[in-house]
Parts: sequence; structure tokens; C-alpha cells
Amino acid sequence: MHKLYLGSTDLLERQLARDIRLLKEGRSLRRRLVLVESNLAGVYLRRRLAFLGGSHCAVSFYTLKDLAREMLSRGGELSALEPLPLYGEEWLAALVAREGKAGYFQPVAEQGGFARTLLQTFRDLEEAGLEELPSISSREPERLAALQALYRSFQRRKEPFLCQAKLFRRAASLAPGADLYPLFIYGCFDLPPLEKEFLGRLFDGGAVTIYWPEAVIRHKASRELMDWLLDRGFVREELSFGEEAPGNLGRLQRSLVHPSSGEAAPAPDSTVKLISAPEETREAQEIAREMINLAEEGLGFGEMAVLVRDPSYYSLLAETFTAHGIPFYLATGIPLGQTRSGRGLILFLELVGGDFPRAEVMDLVTYAPLDFKKVLGLGEEAVSPALWDYLTMEAGITRGREQWFRSLDRLRKRLQHQVQEAGEEAGEEEPDLYGAREHLEALDRLCSFLELLFNAVERFPLQGSWSEFAGACSDFMVNFFSPGEETQALLDLLKQLGRLDRCGERADFKPARTLLNQVLQQSRLPAGRFQQEGVNVLPLSSAAVLRFKAVFIPGLVDKNFPAPVQIDPLLPEAEREAIPGLAPRRRRLAQQSLDFALALGSASRKLVLSWPRQSGQDNREHSPSFYLINLMEALWGSEFAGKPITSWPGLNWLPSSFLEPEARPINEAEFDLKAVGELAPPLGPQEYLQRVDPWLAQTLRADRARSGETLTEYDGFFPPGGEACRLLSLRLQRSRGMVGATALETYARCPYAYFMGRLLRLPAVEEPEESFRLDPLERGQWVHRVLERFYRRLLDRGLFPLSHFEAACRQLLDEVCREHFSLMEEEGLLEYPLLLETAWEQIRDSLQALLTFEMEDPLPLRPEQFEVFFGAENAGGPVSLELPDGEKIYFRGRIDRIDRAGDAIRIIDYKTGRKKGRDESLEGGTALQLPVYLLAAARLFRLPDLEQATACYYFLDPAGVKRVAFSGAGWPEKEEQLKETVAVLYRGIREGRFFPFPMDEYQCRYCAYKYICGPEIKYHFQGKLSDRRLEDFLKLKE
Repeated sequence: MHKLYLGSTDLLERQLARDIRLLKEGRSLRRRLVLVESNLAGVYLRRRLAFLGGSHCAVSFYTLKDLAREMLSRGGELSALEPLPLYGEEWLAALVAREGKAGYFQPVAEQGGFARTLLQTFRDLEEAGLEELPSISSREPERLAALQALYRSFQRRKEPFLCQAKLFRRAASLAPGADLYPLFIYGCFDLPPLEKEFLGRLFDGGAVTIYWPEAVIRHKASRELMDWLLDRGFVREELSFGEEAPGNLGRLQRSLVHPSSGEAAPAPDSTVKLISAPEETREAQEIAREMINLAEEGLGFGEMAVLVRDPSYYSLLAETFTAHGIPFYLATGIPLGQTRSGRGLILFLELVGGDFPRAEVMDLVTYAPLDFKKVLGLGEEAVSPALWDYLTMEAGITRGREQWFRSLDRLRKRLQHQVQEAGEEAGEEEPDLYGAREHLEALDRLCSFLELLFNAVERFPLQGSWSEFAGACSDFMVNFFSPGEETQALLDLLKQLGRLDRCGERADFKPARTLLNQVLQQSRLPAGRFQQEGVNVLPLSSAAVLRFKAVFIPGLVDKNFPAPVQIDPLLPEAEREAIPGLAPRRRRLAQQSLDFALALGSASRKLVLSWPRQSGQDNREHSPSFYLINLMEALWGSEFAGKPITSWPGLNWLPSSFLEPEARPINEAEFDLKAVGELAPPLGPQEYLQRVDPWLAQTLRADRARSGETLTEYDGFFPPGGEACRLLSLRLQRSRGMVGATALETYARCPYAYFMGRLLRLPAVEEPEESFRLDPLERGQWVHRVLERFYRRLLDRGLFPLSHFEAACRQLLDEVCREHFSLMEEEGLLEYPLLLETAWEQIRDSLQALLTFEMEDPLPLRPEQFEVFFGAENAGGPVSLELPDGEKIYFRGRIDRIDRAGDAIRIIDYKTGRKKGRDESLEGGTALQLPVYLLAAARLFRLPDLEQATACYYFLDPAGVKRVAFSGAGWPEKEEQLKETVAVLYRGIREGRFFPFPMDEYQCRYCAYKYICGPEIKYHFQGKLSDRRLEDFLKLKE
């Protein structure tokens, strides 16, 4: 006789234990078989049987699929059928999708989601037992015909393999063995047609007992299945008098089967709790708080479960539990694609067939578990991916293998030049030779690594078999990745994917990569053990026959409970209803409702339901699910349907901004907030927090100091006698009074920018962009090179005065320009030849304009020297300036060009930017180069005075040259002004006054450190203008 037991989960477990125990009383060792919905359910029941005083010895827990395989194995059929390779259906669907390019589906056949949509439809048809798409009426017969052709192709490709549909069909054709009986079936109340057919075949061989939660009969699909069972001779028996959940939880679970009618609403109790959190992170944190409280009451973490509907909660819960020291078991595991090895492999594959974008290459280098010592054959030398990342940005790399090595080589030469020419560089600081040498060593290792990496990428087959693809992936991982659990799991997976060759056809790389990305998200690493000390984080749908003392269901918001059903675009609902056995997709809504009802029944002592009021990702507001509203009506009566949510009994409404006064802290931050709220006067929050957190105390001091009217160390003023001043003094002592005019100009523009750039040497690093114009610095360097060579050749050929040899001069200039243009092409300064040519035409036109300007010069002086260094012992000796207080400073630098004619001297400095400054002006200390050049000329040429000397900026432009001059006429007065200006600036540096000066909006807009200062820096600085220590500096700006 067949039996169907209906009852609570507790009663069903006890009945199953009793039935198995009765069978064992005759000391029979014959195996007893229990069919379950999942392997997880089998593990759970095995432990429950042991707990209930029985034994699971000689009891086997099988899924329907396990039993079907065993029956085929007994009949000898299993060995004759080749199993479908892992992810074989997905690959076959991708191959079939390509066939759609020739017909009705041509517009969408190559879109990434088409193969997935096809596979979902094909699986629905197979589960319905349909080997062909039946003929039905449709408004789009062409679509149905095209779909039929693709489905036939899919079936044909699967024919050689043992797939799930074939497994159940073959098993249903076999007579079950007598040793399977009596057969117990626990759960299994949602069966597709093929599984239902197989199950019906099992009914013919002996006694079968089925155990169902009584809540399932409230749902249409389960009632239809129950009617079918009753027609097959099953006798229904309802179990009662078992252990019920306490309080409101028990009442709620009874209402799932027998809705209350007129029963008085109970008072709230601790068995059912609702939590409304501001967003998902606070929701997860509140769940952790509840769990910690339950654990302190004696409930083990392994007796708790979180039932998840939205997959995004898995990672959030895992992070939250880890942060609070809560052990957990993640039933879904960790997707391989989210591990460092899996993500690293994905990043590698994204490079294949591309042009090596800098950002993507460095994502791989900095994130993947690369074993640099193995790859590069290093000993104890350390590799810094962060430094490599910086160097590639400094090199200006955007994409392209050739550009990678060309740009890195250009950076190497620049660093080598910096080391070689360090003694000639201007500035008061010692050259950072150690950093340059370190960068050179890092560049060598980076180039060696990139050579190996790019070779591996370019060797990867763009077309081939799956075994070739998998082999190439494995070779890369073995050669580049550090060994470990993640890497080994990936290698094992790739080995299985190589069997996809059995599906036939060689593959193109892109669809293969798409499938591999999908596989890496679906394949998972285990995380914890079920019911072993840790909280069980499970899919909501897996809780049908499981039971835990405490159950948490998060994310109860509209459009998640229930989730919208995705309508099949290939087979609309109306056509599905016309196909026998094929269920409409909307029936999945009923399945979600059943899953939720069974999840509510899985709690035996406490149920916690929660939802976020807002999305933490996009700030969308959430409404609670109507499931919750129905539960409130079931618990408290229909009068609560129209009341505000905040009035629901048992609801913990978490505010957005602070910790609940009565909530128990579960982390350090909450403890501090709680303690602050309980302080007795006169103690306040600041006193407490400053004592427990020195960093906060320092931050508050800084904030108070910056909000005052005087400048402090938090505004860039070094405290006198402090450690910062001591270190600064040592730096200046090492420089022996040597300064650079450009360094002083930087200080004059903004002392804080000087501090960041000159003292801390913090470079401004931004993601390089594809260049459509020459970098201004490189443009200036090329202009200087061309002009130096041009004027040297003019001197060699005696083409002076210029106005007498105009044609020859212009021809020579064009000749030199062409030579350097060829060099620029070789160095690849711009990726596009037309853009490079356009940039060079602008340079050439600017230089021709300079030639015109010099031919029209009323005082045609003759160029004599170029790129002249000054200030060093081997370059004319020191160029000194005695300040008003008697201290001497020394200038060092380089002059672009010196012209002479008799006693007249003209010093020229080429500029390629917009015109700045005025004649005969120091511009508040921001234009010191020209007067310093005059000082250098006096030293270099032993001039008794500077009356006939002039220093000039030439601002080059195709439209014409603009000049700014500073003459030596009246030099004594000008020198005094220079001394006073330099004294203010040098004293500011020496005394550590590095305040921001945000009064030049243009300067701030393009400053490398504007994000450090923040948008309110001007307002902040204006509040400090009354500080008397600023007087001298501000006078310079008047």
C-alpha cells in the first residue's frame, strides 16, 4: 500500500524515523532507500535520524537523478552511454545559436544573451518531455519554424550523449528492482513531467511512502500532483500531535495550512521579529547582532540559517559575518570568477585579441596571484606592482605592444639622463638618485615580465578546440600564477572543459571566452560545512524540508519577493499554454510563494524577517513585499492591512543615522557610540573619543586649528623647533645654500604646491589618455633641440646677419625640422601620423615666425652660446646673491641661448606656452629667471656692470613671437628689489611656511594638488589673511 503523509516538518521527520526503525526490528541489513530533493536534504535527514534515536546505517539517501543512474547502471546501459561533458548543454546552445544567423533570428543571433535564452527554452521543452516542438497556431509561424529547426539541431547534437532527459526516459522504461522497496520519498513535490513519469514507474514495483509538508497542499501545482498520487492508489494520512513552534511563530506556521478566522490577535513576542533597515549593509549588520545575541543565549551558530532569495546578499552576508567573527557555511560556495585566480584568468583572456590597454594590463598585474619570483627567476628581490603601475602612467602608455616598450624605453632614457645629469640639475634639494635608480631596476623587471606576458597572450589560439583553449589557459596559470586551492580548482575545471571537444566543431575564441566567463561564475569553491558550527547561508528554495531553530529571511522587498518572472521571448505565454505539458513561466510565481511558505515553516524557535528601505547601490526606495503584509494580516488580523508600517507589532525600525539606544554593540564603532550616549556630565563625546582614538584627537585638533584666524601646523606652518623644522634644516644644509629660480617661483605661486612637489616630491599621477597632441613638456624639448642645432649650423655656415641670407636660413630651418620630424616619428610620440604631422607643422610655423622676428630685430646680435650651465664650479663658478640679512644663496641653472655684439649681451629663454608676465617685473616672485640670468651673465663674462645686458623670454607661436624682457639698466635698484623678494621667499622656505595660496584661480584650476586642498580652500585661506606672518608674502603680491 502506498502512503502519503502530510504534517509539519517535525512530525514528518519523526514518522520517517519510526518507519525506518520498524523495518530494522527484524535486524535486516538490507539497504533502505530514501529519495530526497537534494544532497543537502540527504545530509540533513541523516543527522536528524541519528538525533531522533534511530540509525541511518544501511539507509541511503538518493536524489531522483541518482536513482535513475543506478537503475541504468544495473541494466548495463550506463556504461554504453557517453555522459554529456560538463557545461556541454551551454556549449551546444552556443553552437546552435550560430545557426540562427542564417534565418529568422539573424538580427539577434550574435548577441551574447541569445544562446542563454535558447538554452532556457530548450530545457523547458525537455523537462516537459517534448522531443519536438508541437504544431500550434501562431501569429509568427516563421519564428516557430526557426525555433523548431534550432531545437532539432540541439537534440541532434545531444543525441550521442547521456543527458538528463534521456536518463529519465531510459530509467522509466526499466522495471525497478525489488530491493528498492519499501521506498521512502521525502519531499519531491515539484516534479517536471519526465521526473513525474519516472516516479510513476517506481510506484509499480512495491510499496512507496511519501512525506510532504502540509503547507504544500495550499498551492495548485502540488494539489494537482497530490490528486495524481491519490489516483495511483496512495492513501492520505495527516499527522498531528507533534512538537509545534512556540508563540506567534507557531500561530503563523499554522496559518499557512489553516488560515485563522476571527482568532484574537496575540501580543508581540520574541518568536517573530521584523527588521526594517535603512539599506542592505545595516540590514546584514542587524542580522549579525541578532545572531550574536542568540548565541549568547546558548543557541549554536550551526542551528541558525539565513535563507536568501537575492544572490547579491551572499557576498554581503559573508563580509558582514567575517567582520564580526561569525562562522558560516555558504551553500552556494564562492564563485571561482570572484577569486583572485579566477578573476586573474578572466583579465588575461580579456587581453587576448586586443591591443594591450594599459589599464587592463595593470589590472591583471596588480590583482592576479602572479608569482613574480617564478616568472622572472628572482631570488629575494621584491617586485612592486604598484610601482610598475606608477611607472606605466609616468611613461604615458595607453595601448599597443609597440607603444608599451617604446614608451618605457623613453622613460628609461629619461631616468638615466636624470642620474647622469644630476649634478647639473637646478634646485636646492639633493637629486633623488636612489629613487631614480630604483625606478630603473623596476623598469628592467617590468619589461622582462611584459615580454613574457605579451608573448603568452599572443600565443593564445584565436580558433581551435576546447582542449587547446583549456590547455593554453592552464599553461598560462601554471607558468604565471602562485599555486594554491583556487588555482588548483581552476586547473581541474579547465581539464573537464577540455572534454567539450566531444561536442564537435572547433570554436572561435570570443564565444569560448564568453562561455568560460559564465562557467567561472557558476563553478564554486566550497565555503564551510553544513550545520557544522557556522551559520547556514542557503538559497530560500532549498529550505523546503530543512529545519533550524532560528531562521532569517532578508531582502523582503517588492520585486524580490516575489521576483518578476522573465517571459520567454521565444515562446510567449499564450503559445506555452497551447503546448501539452509545457508550463507557462508565470507558474513560477506560485512556486516562489510555495518556497516562501516552506521557508517560514523551517524555523522551530525564532523567525526574523527583514528588508531594506533603500538600495545602497543606486538609492532606489524599496517597499516591503506584499508577502510581509499578508503575514501581518495572518498574525494580527485584517485590521492591520491599512495601518502604517511603523505601527506593525514586533517591528524594529532602524533609524538611518545612529545606533538604537537599546541595541547591544557588536563592534568597536558601535561600542564607542553607545558609550558616548551613556557618559555622565561633565564628560562629553569629544573627551571620550579623543581618549580612545588618538587619530580622532589629532583630527579634531587639526580641524579646530584650521578653523581659527591664525596659521598653524595644520595649515602648512612648521612648528618652530619641531622635528619637521629639524629635517628641513638638514635638507637646506646639504644644499649649501644652492637654490633654483624656478623653485623659488613655485614657492611664490603657492608655498603648499612647493611643499608637495619640491620637498615631498609627490608627482601628479593620472590615467594616461590617448594623445591627440604633443605633451607641452615634450613639445618644448623638441623646440629647444631644433633651435640649438639650427643656430649652430647658421654659425658654422656664416649666415649672419640673418636678413642678408633669408632664403638660405629658411631652407636650413626646414632641413633641420625635417631631420627632427623623422626622429619624432621613430620615437612614436603620437600614434597617428597625420596628427604628428599637424603638430610638427605648428612647431615649424612657430620657428619660422621666430626667424622672421629675429630678421626684423633692430639690434641683430650674434648667437654665441647654447644650453649654457651656470652656478657649478666647472661652469663659471657660483652665482651668488647676498640677502639683506647677510646670508648668501647660490643659483644654478641653464640658459637656452646667449647672443652678443660688442659689449651688448642678450640672454634668451624659449617658451612654448601662452605669454606670461610683464617687462621689468618680478611678478610678485613668480618671474625670477630673467634677473637671475643677468646675475649669471655677469659671473660668466666678468661684466663690470649690466647696463647693456638684457634677458628675454621668447614666447613662440605661429602667429608671431611675443617677448618679455628684463634689462640690466639701473641694475643696482633692481638687484635690491630682487634681494628683498628672494629674501621673503627663501625665509619662508627656511622657516617652514608652506601654506596654500589659492588667490590665482587659473593656477588653482590646473594645480596637481587641487583635490588635496579641496573646493573650499579659498574661503578657508581668506579667514587667515589677518595673520601678521603673511604680511611680507602678501606685500609681494600687491
